[in-house]
Amino acid sequence: MKKLSTLTVALFLSAGMAFAQSNDATVDQDGTSLEATITQAGDSNYGLQTQRGFSAEVSINQSGFSNSATQEQTNRGLSQYANAGLATIEQVGDNNSANQKQNREYQSAEIVQDGLSNFSEQDQTGWSNKATALVDGNDNYTGQFQSGKSLVSYAELEGYDNSVTQTQNSDYANANVEISGDGNVATQSQYGSATFGNRNMLTLNVDGSNNEAVQYQMSEGVGNNVGIISQFGDGNYASQSQSGNGNSATITQSN
Repeated sequence: MKKLSTLTVALFLSAGMAFAQSNDATVDQDGTSLEATITQAGDSNYGLQTQRGFSAEVSINQSGFSNSATQEQTNRGLSQYANAGLATIEQVGDNNSANQKQNREYQSAEIVQDGLSNFSEQDQTGWSNKATALVDGNDNYTGQFQSGKSLVSYAELEGYDNSVTQTQNSDYANANVEISGDGNVATQSQYGSATFGNRNMLTLNVDGSNNEAVQYQMSEGVGNNVGIISQFGDGNYASQSQSGNGNSATITQSN
């Protein structure tokens, strides 16, 4: 069963004439191999896609002005491989925002933003999931929260007020942040279970400006976690906390 409601997508600019735009889009689907796409161009954009069961693929592509986008997938199947889901949001300019939430295994979520008031946030629950947010400039913040096992989280920010928070409740997880300049801050946390022995890895690279860092790796099992912080110019500060056995922590700072 598929349910499709309110779909108001981009209008165009053509032959030098500007047409009034007031974007808005809503897609709601129920089950089996789902796919949804929203493309918007300019004005007071918005989006929203909710999908529920089995293999799913959604995508929102926005361009300018008041952007926003929300996607949520909840896959209800029994087979891990049948539950693969892909969610992608791209935004280019103005008051960006985005939210993605996925549930079940083998999910992949990517947010690409470009400029101005950015915000991101991704929430994944399940095994073997991957979250990627690439941002470029202005008021940044990212987010990304994962729970499961064998997770990957990657955020790349370029400039202005940066922030980034990545949290993984997982074993065999990998989180990586690379920032370039301006406000910085970043905080990465991994919490491992007693069952699988942890073996998580955190990597944080910054380049310049007001830096900070802070990484937590907490283990109920064996440990064997690795935490790496590298900062180069300006305000610097860094901190790493690890619990468990066989852990490794490296901090490199310069000015």
